[in-house]
Amino acid sequence: MMKRQYPTMMQGDDRGTRRPELAECGERTVIHPSAVIVEPAGVRLGSDVTIEPLAVLMGHPDGELEIGDGSLIAPHAYLQGLGGLRIGKRVGVGAGVLMLTAVHAETPAGDPITAAPLRYGAIEVGDGCDLGVGSILLPGTRLAAGVQVGAGALVRGEHAAGAVIAGLPARFLRMRGGGDWASGLSVDPPRRDRRGEAGPA
Repeated sequence: MMKRQYPTMMQGDDRGTRRPELAECGERTVIHPSAVIVEPAGVRLGSDVTIEPLAVLMGHPDGELEIGDGSLIAPHAYLQGLGGLRIGKRVGVGAGVLMLTAVHAETPAGDPITAAPLRYGAIEVGDGCDLGVGSILLPGTRLAAGVQVGAGALVRGEHAAGAVIAGLPARFLRMRGGGDWASGLSVDPPRRDRRGEAGPA
């Protein structure tokens, strides 16, 4: 997983006034200025973590949100720490991923849903997982190490190490190493000619 650098990002060792007062922030961790961190005292970031533009980390005094070393949180991801959220090491969280650790209980018809009490379920994402763009993890989700989650998947429950899961709701497709949908794509990024147009590699 490539670690992106931004010239305006806050470094984990920056003691300036813009640095949020996180519970923990490891070395070489970078947080884009447009990222939002609520209740930073409930957020722990390991070393070499990247928080990209417009990501939202919702810490909470009664919960904990922890992101392990080398993980990347892509733009527009929403991470809710209210019910407890632990992301392991070297995890890729795709753009627009939602992780919800609390939901309202079901109410009788006619009653406001938002007036119902909350129900909580911690989320655990194991080391080396990758969460595809727009996937949603519901309360109580537990992903063992190395799980690949397809884009747009709706995930709940427990999933075994090395599994590839996708769909609405997410289901087991196969184990990693049993196929590679990207095998036909170029191994090199496109290059630009002198006019600034993309040319052949």
